[in-house]
Amino acid sequence: MSSVPHALPASTKYFPALTGIRAVAAFMVVLFHFNPLVYVNQQNIAVRWLNYFIQQLHVGVPIFFVLSGFLITYRYINTVELSERWIKQYLWNRFTRIYPMYFILTAITFLLLEYMPAGNAGAWQTTDFSWKDKAVTILLNITLLKAFFKTLLTSGIPTAWSLTVEESFYILAPLLLNRVRQNMIYIIIFPVVFLLAGTLLVFLASLSPYFLYGFMKSMNLMLRFTFFGRCVEFMCGMGLAVYIVRNQPILTNRLQFTIIGVAGVICCIVALAIIKSTHIPTTSWPTSEWSILVQNFVLPLFVALLFYGILTEKSSVANILKTNIFILLGKSSYVLYLLHIGPIDNFFAYAVSQSSIIRIAFYYAASIFIFKFIEEPILIKLRNQLNWNAITLMQLQDN
Repeated sequence: MSSVPHALPASTKYFPALTGIRAVAAFMVVLFHFNPLVYVNQQNIAVRWLNYFIQQLHVGVPIFFVLSGFLITYRYINTVELSERWIKQYLWNRFTRIYPMYFILTAITFLLLEYMPAGNAGAWQTTDFSWKDKAVTILLNITLLKAFFKTLLTSGIPTAWSLTVEESFYILAPLLLNRVRQNMIYIIIFPVVFLLAGTLLVFLASLSPYFLYGFMKSMNLMLRFTFFGRCVEFMCGMGLAVYIVRNQPILTNRLQFTIIGVAGVICCIVALAIIKSTHIPTTSWPTSEWSILVQNFVLPLFVALLFYGILTEKSSVANILKTNIFILLGKSSYVLYLLHIGPIDNFFAYAVSQSSIIRIAFYYAASIFIFKFIEEPILIKLRNQLNWNAITLMQLQDN
């Protein structure tokens, strides 16, 4: 007898398969940064196109953004209040989830930059990088504001530019949720408003006679590295969460959304690779209008469809993502994301090994260790300090 389909429980707060998705997205970003084909002879067409494909695996970042939009909305859409107590608890949750490990790793990063052997710390140790520049750099890093400033975008922990985007969403989320709960049309209205606001900021910044470390220096910066340009990714996650909360979809054996989502994500990566092959920028990040369109506006739709399939369809993909190894890698992916590139990696390569395989293996092992013995204990202690949350350890990773 076949099992009777049932609805996704309304009380569900933790999604193991989505924790597994974190592991996949983090691996994509790691492979992008440690692309083994960068220095391989590109004469062979298969090697060249595989290289182009790997160079687009930075799309693991949009997966994180869509996931953030979904999880924040799913958890808070029915409880959001614009009251002092609710916002205080909500912001404490966000702070304890993101900031402690970021602060620790950022402090280590700047200590390494200050005392690293000459030639390994880049501009940080040059004479034209004054103590004032260092002070501003540290301030904008520890306040998670650096992605608004072009010249400081990759300072400190390079991948932490995305935390500026996340921080912007976290701060705006209560207002967004309050409006979206009233009317779903705001899922469409908000991206238009934010894109226009970002464009206006770029214009106003261009009128300033002061450089200000490249504050909102260009449309490219705004579209690629700020919430104004990346808002559609979060809105897709929000829209998916609201739909699931309101409709309580039935779990099925069909795989249509999982297949469409996977195929769509792969097609977007291929499209970005094709754009890369016809337009070679100074970096492998997308700079043309077409690549921004694909990454910021098309890809998030397929990621949302993939999430819907994983949550509502019984598939081997969902089952694999729910396994213990994927859950562990997903929970430790935040540390891995911050750890694997930048001054910490430069120091490891200088002092231990330049082998990409050894470095990747070390960062995976270190991220698991740090999660189990540092990140999770700190998170639990901080959450219990105010005794505001009666939630499980598993839920802590998605909260």
